Amino acid sequence: MGDMARRLWIWIAMSCAAGGVARGDELAPAAWHVDVATQPDYFFEHGYYAWVGIRPAPLPHWSFAAGAFAFDLPDFYMFGSNKGFHLRSNPSDGIDADRYFRADGRGWYLGLALAYFRTTYTRDGAPGESVQQNGWFTHLNVGYRWFPWRTAGFYIEPWGFLGTFITKSTSDVDVGGATYSALPVSFSVDVRLGWDFAL
Repeated sequence: MGDMARRLWIWIAMSCAAGGVARGDELAPAAWHVDVATQPDYFFEHGYYAWVGIRPAPLPHWSFAAGAFAFDLPDFYMFGSNKGFHLRSNPSDGIDADRYFRADGRGWYLGLALAYFRTTYTRDGAPGESVQQNGWFTHLNVGYRWFPWRTAGFYIEPWGFLGTFITKSTSDVDVGGATYSALPVSFSVDVRLGWDFAL
């Protein structure tokens, strides 16, 4: 009976200690996080992508970010009457706010973004002709941030957006006698690679 009592007290003590550690983790102040990211495919599209985000300790579910980018839109986006057009996104920039479902900034998120695009349109059969169109673009984001190694800050983030222009510097894009037919809503899917730093 004495041996059983000793085992019981040891088990209670260990349980209390484990509970104390868990409670201590829960009560510990959350860290501020800064992350940097890029989209490798943009470099193959004669451009670049650089994004910097911050996840404040008081708002662990939220990430606020800003960045710059440039790229040539792949020609497979040009179909129907737009076939033969080419779109170049010149150096542009944007901001976004994303809300993660988890407080550790992992997994699924939803967000809203605002970007200022500086675009140039050209067209096959109209050498030397181009139209510049700039404007504010807003979109809804959805993505998933995956950390392959739990102890490292490297992450892979498939994401996509659905958005529309809210202002345009020109209403029509006419190149070489043809008019570009813009969709009212644009979409895209991509993959970011980044690193999260806990401060």
